[in-house]
Amino acid sequence: MNGTGNGMFDPDGLTTRGMIVTMLYRMDDCPNVEGSLSFKDVSVNSFYEKAIKWALQCRIVNGYSATIFGPAAILYRYCAYKYGNVKTNGDLSKYKDAETISVYAKEAMLWAKENGIIPGTSTTTLSPSGRATRAQAAAIV
Repeated sequence: MNGTGNGMFDPDGLTTRGMIVTMLYRMDDCPNVEGSLSFKDVSVNSFYEKAIKWALQCRIVNGYSATIFGPAAILYRYCAYKYGNVKTNGDLSKYKDAETISVYAKEAMLWAKENGIIPGTSTTTLSPSGRATRAQAAAIV
């Protein structure tokens, strides 16, 4: 991860999808990517543009549609891309907010919890709609 400018890391700053994908892209040694993106919410020549192209090609991210990038179960898909096995065998029923996890993210959240990647925000909550700080994202990755 790079800092946010002026010699600052901003550990309490919130992460974006672009930041998370860029972290994974850099971990994968920034492979060369070609082509353009049709997502209207991804700026051309932004620091994350190539990372999103790479992540789409590797099936790590999806968009809401052909023109909107939107969120994804990014870490889960990255590990599936990199290591293959991301099977789960538990459940999240002990968490009060488990029912608020989006359908597409349920298995990813279970996998992250089972593997100690996302510990939750308490012993009974996961806060699936929350956003990670830069420090939390660095620790997770």
